Amino acid sequence: MKQIVKTTLIITALLLPGGRALAGEIILNDTVEARYQFVKFADIATVVGVSERELSEINDIFCGPAPQPGETRAVTADYLKMRLRQGGFDPAAFRFTGPAAVTVKTIIVVQLPLSADFEDCSEPEQIEAKAAPAPEQASSLTEKIKAAILGYAGQKFPARAEDLDVEICSTGKALLRWDGSAELLSVKPVRETGDLGRVSFSVIVRDGEREVRGTVTAKIGLYAEVAVAAEDIPADTILTGSMIAMKRVRVSSNVSDHFTCPRDLVGLRTKRNLLADKPVTSAMVEQPILVKRRDIVKVTVRIPGTNNAVEANARAEENGRRGEFIRVTNVNSRETFLAEVIGPRKVQVLLGEN
Repeated sequence: MKQIVKTTLIITALLLPGGRALAGEIILNDTVEARYQFVKFADIATVVGVSERELSEINDIFCGPAPQPGETRAVTADYLKMRLRQGGFDPAAFRFTGPAAVTVKTIIVVQLPLSADFEDCSEPEQIEAKAAPAPEQASSLTEKIKAAILGYAGQKFPARAEDLDVEICSTGKALLRWDGSAELLSVKPVRETGDLGRVSFSVIVRDGEREVRGTVTAKIGLYAEVAVAAEDIPADTILTGSMIAMKRVRVSSNVSDHFTCPRDLVGLRTKRNLLADKPVTSAMVEQPILVKRRDIVKVTVRIPGTNNAVEANARAEENGRRGEFIRVTNVNSRETFLAEVIGPRKVQVLLGEN
């Protein structure tokens, strides 16, 4: 009875006034210091009462660019609710506590002597930190645009913010003459591609009463742990485990085109020369031909659900790779049928399959 009452109290405590169970609590911080060009949910608030998977997804939600050094930015609870909704979470299922808005500041990089610069290993005396020189104003607008594109990439691609990379390739002439004091109004892709690589963005800035539109082309990349060639490998080589290594590299195409497990490459044939330390993509390899036309192959006929099997010899009528169905002809009966390639000069037939 006590256990039932205790459980009832717990359920009641976790219910919203409308009767919906809370997913957890979001505790807003008072002031935070941004260390990168962008701000994530984990920088703004502490999330409790959710699973580890949900916590990881929420903490990784992009919450806009960081302010310029010396400036501040206010992030409100309503803004966080909007970001939660974009991330696939229902903000109404969370209890928000703490201040109504979080003040975000950007850390100013300081230059201090290295420990090797001191004559001995004694505790160095306190010295005044010198702020790093401010970037030229002409590049400030570029940094704002870069931060906005980084935010776009954070929403578009399922990756940690620190794994994303943006390189500005070209800036339209209309934007080149505007300095960092110009207000960045909008940065949108000219065409949605959904792919990494080179993307053009339409940019709108304002200085006073005047608005200017221009185009910026950026190369969006992603750092990921993928399979690379451990050595230079010539074309038409069957890959072995020793030929493959894992390395964190900048990927400029879809990660799905790359291999994240070396075992997936073992046994594949290279279609072209592979360079050492360069990623191996699906376009560079293929299943080797295990059965060639006119080969005499061993056919195994299996009955599903039993261990019964019958073997016979047949002639391949076409080339085949592992998993492909090819036409083979029984050398005795001259009957032609389809069989699945399962190994070098080996095929199988499962009776009862369509």
